[in-house]
Amino acid sequence: MIDFTKYDHCISTMPLFQGLSLTEIQFIQSDITEQAFSAGQFIYQAEDILESLYLIQEGKVKVYRLGSSGKEQVIRILEQGDFVGELALFEEQHYGCFIEAISPTKVCTIQKDNFKRILLSHPQIAL
Repeated sequence: MIDFTKYDHCISTMPLFQGLSLTEIQFIQSDITEQAFSAGQFIYQAEDILESLYLIQEGKVKVYRLGSSGKEQVIRILEQGDFVGELALFEEQHYGCFIEAISPTKVCTIQKDNFKRILLSHPQIAL
């Protein structure tokens, strides 16, 4: 049994899901998973195919790429309520960056295939 209350924050802070009914939120929440990462742990690496939307529930992550010299080029720092990977829900892509936890972090994710299934079975969510 999923405790939906722990995902309310994930759904409610994502512009993509703003304005959904409680029934739609509960339907989507059944496909959201929560993962914990310790500082220094990678959530995503540049050579991976990005196949999920990641929402930072707690903690901080840095998004960076490696320059030609091998030095990190920090693009942005993500905190609670921020998300990355929204384009992965609609097309296969390599993000080209690393996403690394810089403090203990909890991330909510929804995979592309699950999101497509949600839209096919509840097309009103797409609106």
